Amino acid sequence: MLEERFRLIYLSRETADIKQISLTGRRFKLLVALLSLCLVGIIMVGVGVFNRLYNDYRIITLQNDKEYLEQQLFTIKQKAAEIQIQLADVQDRGEKLLRTAGIPAPSSDERKLGVGGPAADYTGSSEIGYYGDKIKKTAVEINADLDKFKRDIQYEMGSLNAVTQRLREQRDKIDHSPSILPVLGSHITSSFGVRDDPFTDMPEFHKGIDIAGERGTKVYATAAGVVVATRMSASYGKMILVDHGYGIKTLYAHLSRIDVRIGQRIKRWEVIGLVGTTGRSEGPHLHYEVQVNNKPVDPVNFVFNAD
Repeated sequence: MLEERFRLIYLSRETADIKQISLTGRRFKLLVALLSLCLVGIIMVGVGVFNRLYNDYRIITLQNDKEYLEQQLFTIKQKAAEIQIQLADVQDRGEKLLRTAGIPAPSSDERKLGVGGPAADYTGSSEIGYYGDKIKKTAVEINADLDKFKRDIQYEMGSLNAVTQRLREQRDKIDHSPSILPVLGSHITSSFGVRDDPFTDMPEFHKGIDIAGERGTKVYATAAGVVVATRMSASYGKMILVDHGYGIKTLYAHLSRIDVRIGQRIKRWEVIGLVGTTGRSEGPHLHYEVQVNNKPVDPVNFVFNAD
């Protein structure tokens, strides 16, 4: 049986000579195997060189990233320190506002209420794991600073809300506290306290003050409130009783006309009636009372626009 043979022919460009190499099938297969092994070796060497170059590039990149990250974290730490100083100033201003509003400022222990919980853990992060303990520690510190800022800001927001509410209450109380004479451009003709009764000349306790005024002169509400009574009385004549809240009421008597109704909400400087001489009165004037917890007090203590 004839052995299978393979012939390799080589043509030279310069001499035009033809060279032939004759190989048996076994030798040809051996040559192909050797060439394949060489090719595989070259590929493996190439892959190894590529991996080495890539790893070197990765290391350099990570090193650069590490330096950049350290720089950025340092900058953030500096800014966090600046924010802490500014926040301390805000806290100081907040405490002053609290004291101004009559609210006790919180102690340092009260500010720490609610602080706690596990520290942030970045050890599970593959990215931060590349950069070592120093960066991980700095990241945890920054996270702790941010958590503290958040708590402090929330606390200050709560304090500001308390101040706002208290100021609203105080403003409402001011709006509902008598502070003016109900008749403009006039003067007091009879004071609060014991006096001689103009009809009997006997000592009596005068529960309010008498304010001079011509018949038909406008009578103003001395504070915001709700009209709780309008009636004709034998002694007070036509009168108005206003409840201002906070235990304070005002009474306007001897009116010639009533311009409000029961249940009506009124504001300071709103005209509620006209001066008259109805009831037990010798002449046109306004009898004005201020009651605190249903007890008469001197209205002069609630007047800030008198001469």
